[in-house]
Amino acid sequence: MVQGSTDGLAEEIAVLTGQDVQAVDDQIAAFVAQLLAVGVLVDTNRMRPRRWWRR
Repeated sequence: MVQGSTDGLAEEIAVLTGQDVQAVDDQIAAFVAQLLAVGVLVDTNRMRPRRWWRR
């Protein structure tokens, strides 16, 4: 499993493509939100429900 963040990704893409950093950041955030909504990505900051055998 790979864990990471998108920090700095918008700046790198925007510089290379000549786009507005905020616009690219907004697009990345929307894309990640879509992936979370359909279950492709999992928010690792959310607490998992405790299992009865791990009390």
